[in-house]
Amino acid sequence: AGVSVSPACHLRMPAEVDSVLIPMPPTTTSSSMGGEGYSYGSFPGAATALPHQRVLRDEAELCGVKLWMIVFYFNIFFSCVSFSIIVPSLAPYLERMNAPLSFLPWVVSIYAVGELIGSIAFGRLYDLAGRHVPGGNGPKVALAATIVVGMIGSAMYVAAEWYSSPWLVFFGRAVQGLWTGGKQAIEQAYVGCAVAPERQTEVTAVLGAFAVLGFITGPCFGAAFTAVDVSILGVRIDAYTGPGIFILLMTALMLCGTLSLFNGRTHAYRRKVIREIGTRADGKISEDDLAMALIRNPRIPEIFGYRPKSYSRATNARTIGIFICLWTHLIHFYSFAVQETVITPMAMRIYGWGQLGVNLLFVAAGVLSLIASVVLKFMARKFSERYLLQVSLVVGLTGCLLLMDNITVGSLLYAGPEILSLWRFILGFALITVAFPFGRTVSLGLYTNVLGPGDNGIWMGVIFAIGAIPRILGPFSAMATLELVHWRTWLEFASTGALFVLGIVAVWASYDLLITVKAVIKDVKCEEIKNESLENAKSHPYISELLRKVNDPELR
Repeated sequence: AGVSVSPACHLRMPAEVDSVLIPMPPTTTSSSMGGEGYSYGSFPGAATALPHQRVLRDEAELCGVKLWMIVFYFNIFFSCVSFSIIVPSLAPYLERMNAPLSFLPWVVSIYAVGELIGSIAFGRLYDLAGRHVPGGNGPKVALAATIVVGMIGSAMYVAAEWYSSPWLVFFGRAVQGLWTGGKQAIEQAYVGCAVAPERQTEVTAVLGAFAVLGFITGPCFGAAFTAVDVSILGVRIDAYTGPGIFILLMTALMLCGTLSLFNGRTHAYRRKVIREIGTRADGKISEDDLAMALIRNPRIPEIFGYRPKSYSRATNARTIGIFICLWTHLIHFYSFAVQETVITPMAMRIYGWGQLGVNLLFVAAGVLSLIASVVLKFMARKFSERYLLQVSLVVGLTGCLLLMDNITVGSLLYAGPEILSLWRFILGFALITVAFPFGRTVSLGLYTNVLGPGDNGIWMGVIFAIGAIPRILGPFSAMATLELVHWRTWLEFASTGALFVLGIVAVWASYDLLITVKAVIKDVKCEEIKNESLENAKSHPYISELLRKVNDPELR
């Protein structure tokens, strides 16, 4: 049931829309988890499979990459392009509609407000759809719904030209924010269910790399429209309307890709565990098989969503982990909001740079962020999330210290290169640039692991909402802080550095408790059974519920 693409690349897809059955006669053998089991059949282009196992679309691969990940790569890349392609043309687009310049920051901020609301609302929709949509297609329905909202927002942005209405731009950007906020929450929640815990930070880093690449290339797509000024079927396409039309077309492609290639089921990792346990001729796992597997692998209950509340340490560790991840996420996003707000006026006012120099600076920052995301993918295999989180905070603090000018030199009414040397400005900017993708990705990966498996859409919405708050308030507070001390930078970056210090202290103080749910379960809840006899393991109160879960027809 594989379609050959090249000698080294196979597309593993079911022949039917839902699944295909691979009938394999059972043959008695020894299971890897102990006890009597059955041999697994194989098929072209695939790894081993259970007797009569369904090869579902969430397990399909193209050149060794899951199809759902390819869908995510495409969606994330173009959703980030949709943000950065608008930025250069937004001000003149509003000006053409006779909107005052003071209206611009409100249009910029409303996008972040939309992200805040959308991340929580669609996170909740993800949870509800996962429980009530039949066939395990809840994630697919929720993700498709967010993309439809994005299409509506993009259409509003384009229609503003016809009605010459800046308010239609305002509400269109708000609806687009709903789309991107909800999409992020749903995708990260799905990663938490579909990816093995030890690989979640690594996968999040790869997704982050596609996001950075989208931010970098967005203005390039926008620049292509500067040479266009045509009218097609009464629709004017130029440097200002072109980006909106481009986003509308991309969201339509996202919807098609999501509906056709994204199955949305979240059981691939659990199926792998079932393969390790081994099933009998009828395709079911017996109580004896499960009890033996529990003795050998105490993490099985956690993998299937068993998280009893009777263990205070597990509950406390999870609460602390959630708080630390939210706090560090907020710190990094506030630093990012300050950076994107004040770096341009600082470079122009202090060093006399022109627009070209500023553009080159941010192009270099984008490339640096992309490199940092790729490096993090490999570092995540060697170092724990706790360690990498501390590193991101230390790097951010160092960048802030370098960007603080010398308060003992010069007049308080003067800010110039003698006060903040150019090499300190560039190096501090580079360190803050690197700290953001590190901190954002690691805090997301650790947050996903701390939450553990289950319906966590609303919790994913919370962390993305937390990240949106600094982007709403940060630009206003950053400019006010600079103006308060006459464009001296010490107060701006001292206050931001203080947040990094608080983050470092918080992570250090809770380092021993800042562990993932899987570690808590292994150390506390399941340790008690690993040396027990088979009969005692079978007597545990959650054994029947767990047996029902591992024999769920959705996992067969």
